[in-house]
Amino acid sequence: MREYEANLISAGYAVHGRIVSVDDERGYFVATACFPGKLTLNGTDSYYVLGKLNAFDYVDMENGIVSDGQGYYQFIDEDDDRLLARWHVDAVKGEGLITFTGGTGKWCDAAGELVLALLVVPHENQVHESYVAGKGAGRILLPA
Repeated sequence: MREYEANLISAGYAVHGRIVSVDDERGYFVATACFPGKLTLNGTDSYYVLGKLNAFDYVDMENGIVSDGQGYYQFIDEDDDRLLARWHVDAVKGEGLITFTGGTGKWCDAAGELVLALLVVPHENQVHESYVAGKGAGRILLPA
């Protein structure tokens, strides 16, 4: 395996369902998101990717703010190769952790992690939609 410095910048939108209360303090919703972006390895090799996310997020019922969540990411590049990952968001810190879990083609057996700083802006006319931007760095291991 060869290790690469990985940088990702992406932006897009997230759509989520109705908040369901677990108890008086916490609720949850299921979200789907689409994030076009650019993944750069070692500062030189760039791949334009379409990130697709399915996530399960927890909400503080007192203030309606997402506290944390997890899900699965799939990045599809221009060659239709797929990079797969687990997703964990810590909304209190304003960051997300992407843990690479494998893929197809050039991303086969991918491993590593990338931390994203997140900016979330709720859509002004839609309760169940948000614009999201992320920028981050980490490491990815790929077959040599």
